[in-house]
Amino acid sequence: MKPIRLQVEMPVIGTFSIKGRSGSGEIEQPVETTVIGLRRREYNGVLVARSAMALAFVPEQFRRHLREAKRLVDGEYAWCVATAAANKKSLAPFMASGDREWGVEESNVSGIKVSSSKSNITKHRATLDEKVMLRVLSEAVAKAAGIDLDADGVSVRSFVTSRDSSTGFHKEAVVEITVDHDAQPRAADE
Repeated sequence: MKPIRLQVEMPVIGTFSIKGRSGSGEIEQPVETTVIGLRRREYNGVLVARSAMALAFVPEQFRRHLREAKRLVDGEYAWCVATAAANKKSLAPFMASGDREWGVEESNVSGIKVSSSKSNITKHRATLDEKVMLRVLSEAVAKAAGIDLDADGVSVRSFVTSRDSSTGFHKEAVVEITVDHDAQPRAADE
């Protein structure tokens, strides 16, 4: 998917008034920005017809709140709501296609942090979209650490933990690669 310009509902901290009572908290502000991925929006397991989630570039002035809420992807993108009413022509091809997502698998998973010392454990935490990305993430972590996943004494454990989020799409994955240097070589397959 090529990047497109959409008007998205960017989460910001602001003040609001409901029935004469004011308060402060997260509100959504319409912002036009570049989008690199689209996904169908779900509510209680049912697809929402008139809006989609967009992996949108977050301008600098909106990043502080999203960084504190740990909702940034790759440091400068976040999943935001894009309504069909505000983006009739731009969202029409995606809505008509019937696909569940566009361009999500093409986005980079950056910021790989490798730590291997005496414990010989490599961990990486990244914001992910689907469980199927765990295998790709495991390979990326192993490559960054210079570990061959097919070698003797290498075990991989990965899992996805949901994060408390208003959209329900933000998840965190944990990959642990353990290298046992004292492991016996595997028998060759015949």
